[in-house]
Amino acid sequence: MVARVGARITNVSASHAVFLTQAGVLADTIDDAARGAGSAAS
Repeated sequence: MVARVGARITNVSASHAVFLTQAGVLADTIDDAARGAGSAAS
């Protein structure tokens, strides 16, 4: 399914609380996704 929609997976070594322990990585991933969504819509 991931390949079908052209999604990108980001693997992070962290516990289930990745938003607390790896906040920078999570923020960068969300930022990259938002920037990519804007260019994909054009």
